[in-house]
Amino acid sequence: MSGEHSITLWLQGGLGNQLFQLNAGDLLAKSTGGRLRISTASYARDRKRSFELDRLTSDIPRASIAEIALTGSPYNRAGVLRHRTAPLRREIVTSIAERPAGNALLVGFFQDQASIQGGTKRTVQRLRSVTLSKTGSLISRRVAGAPVAHVRRGDYVSLDSSVRTFGTIRPEYYFDAFDYLGVSPAAIYYFTDDPDYVYRTFGARRAQIISADDLRSPLETILAMGSAGDLVIPNSTFSWWAGELLAPAGRTIGPRTWFFDRDDHLSPARDSWIRIDN
Repeated sequence: MSGEHSITLWLQGGLGNQLFQLNAGDLLAKSTGGRLRISTASYARDRKRSFELDRLTSDIPRASIAEIALTGSPYNRAGVLRHRTAPLRREIVTSIAERPAGNALLVGFFQDQASIQGGTKRTVQRLRSVTLSKTGSLISRRVAGAPVAHVRRGDYVSLDSSVRTFGTIRPEYYFDAFDYLGVSPAAIYYFTDDPDYVYRTFGARRAQIISADDLRSPLETILAMGSAGDLVIPNSTFSWWAGELLAPAGRTIGPRTWFFDRDDHLSPARDSWIRIDN
């Protein structure tokens, strides 16, 4: 490729999703010689999610407001992905295996093995470059080297669509993971969006529970979890990236089945991951 074309990454979804998309964008730009850029247009109408990658992507230019207006959304009004954008006719690329001939819009969630087969090194480097706030640093030091579990509830138990896709992680999954690590629930730090559930289910003390209110941002939550010695995660793209951050000696335990509504499964990039039935 000549390197004269640009690849604009159409970011969407929460932080875990954004990191998978950024990883795919970096890999595609590297393999094609294209110039990677970012569009945050989807967040203008997203009341639940916001762009979370400012602190990781200072080296990546943003698509201008005028260009975003001219390019248009890659989805039609029914939410179906187009083949090209309009009125600027940008080719829509949905796989990092594709080779766009000109300026293209990269759209998708890229939570599959093919999308991470080129590795996650660049994304992990970006994450490690972030300087934590004072509060984030204190929590990161508190859990450093300790066993940590991410207990995600929220949309994973309240939305039928999420339950169909990810199933429901039962307490037994976590207890089996703790047994594998050889630690008791009383020795675990829990990152969670449902402190009451963790207190009732695992008998955790308040000092063991870290909620979103304790940290400055979702990004700092991932970074703090990544300081763990060992990490137990549900099938969440959010804590998946914390697993990628662990030191080489750290162990990440994840569910054997990632998706319940499709055949493809998301496997970790690191060799030290352990899979447990869920």
